[in-house]
Amino acid sequence: MKKIEARKLKGFADYSGTTMSLRSQIMEEVRRAASEAGFIALQTPALEYAEVLLGEGGETDKQVFMWEDNGGRSVALRYDLTVPFARFVAENGNLQMPYKRYQIGDVWRAEKPQKGRFREFCQCDFDIIGADTLSADFEVILAIMKVLTRLNKGTFTMTLGHRDVLGGLLKVFLPDVFQSPNGESACLIVIDKLDKIGPEKVVNELSLISGATREGAQDLLALLQKRDGEGSDLAAIKASLVSDEVATAALGRLESLLDLVNAIDMPLSVKLVADLKIARGLAYYTGVVFETTLDSLPSFGSVSSGGRYDQLTQRFVDRELPGVGGSIGLDRLVAAFEELGVLENTKRAGVFVVLASQGLESWAFQAAEFFRAQGVLCEVSLKPSKLAKQFALADKMNRAYAMVIGEEENSSQTVTLKDLSSGEQHSKLSLKDALKLLKPEL
Repeated sequence: MKKIEARKLKGFADYSGTTMSLRSQIMEEVRRAASEAGFIALQTPALEYAEVLLGEGGETDKQVFMWEDNGGRSVALRYDLTVPFARFVAENGNLQMPYKRYQIGDVWRAEKPQKGRFREFCQCDFDIIGADTLSADFEVILAIMKVLTRLNKGTFTMTLGHRDVLGGLLKVFLPDVFQSPNGESACLIVIDKLDKIGPEKVVNELSLISGATREGAQDLLALLQKRDGEGSDLAAIKASLVSDEVATAALGRLESLLDLVNAIDMPLSVKLVADLKIARGLAYYTGVVFETTLDSLPSFGSVSSGGRYDQLTQRFVDRELPGVGGSIGLDRLVAAFEELGVLENTKRAGVFVVLASQGLESWAFQAAEFFRAQGVLCEVSLKPSKLAKQFALADKMNRAYAMVIGEEENSSQTVTLKDLSSGEQHSKLSLKDALKLLKPEL
């Protein structure tokens, strides 16, 4: 038989062991935060009609996996969870508004793979549709802040921007770009690259856009990079927007979001700062936008992002349904933790059942099922081997206890329990007595 090389596609990944454990932990924290705030679980298909997805992703449209299926339909894999959510809302007109949903699911983008960026990756989304309020913006942001805080793996910074504020600044410094139908969006895409390519290249790219001047681009960049403490100089930006009521109101909303976070009396390891150069690349954003980075690895890029999209459902229905959402890039987050070396789980947990000889499986599994019913991770040795090898395996698997079953234990329906950290051992215990000795963290 001809052998096939065992290999996976570039940009795709396998997950196991501690990586899978951390992925599960993040998902559980997402579900917990969602449940606390009343978000409803939703699952949408991985595959959509191509026309549903295309046209709202901006530059991301170029990365969509798309083909013609066996029925001659043009279909595509979802590149995010937000556009399918908008389709779901439009298709189900009887939803109680505001509608709060969360979703955990894989998405696909044919982008160039690099560290922490894959072509298949998992997103954890929180969304609220049907409410254009400060409270809705804050509810989404707070849910993400809680998840990141509870992971207890470092501190984060969430930077807040606003599309209307940037639009107002473009009218001040590059007013002639609005004479082109796509002038504003083209400028926003370039500005969003500032942290990646630097101010000089951004100025060069902006000056190539129809109606833009190099001098105006330089003045805009100078203002966006001006700092007042850790964030943007909001006073200087407000002074530039004095004649623009829409942009000034948007800036006020941004300041109110910051005030809401500061008023929350709870420990959060996510710091919120205003950064008006944040634009986000997706075309459907209309208001507040945000990105989140790990403080100990800022160059890694965003691990969570989102914003307000007040017009997304209007491509499907003729009614206005304002929305806001945020996403945690699960695989980005795991990759960042892995690079920092905090991925490995050093905490011992569970019980490994060691068999002294063959023929003891019946009692071994009866004992294991007793502990499993009490919520204890209990694993039975599946391959006969010397006791030393089984103890070494239990240690390698980071189990907290080895539970030895030999002929004596089998006859007396007892177990011998050994603490793999201290070496302390208790012989011929009843199952109930053994359970009392197990540490609470099991």
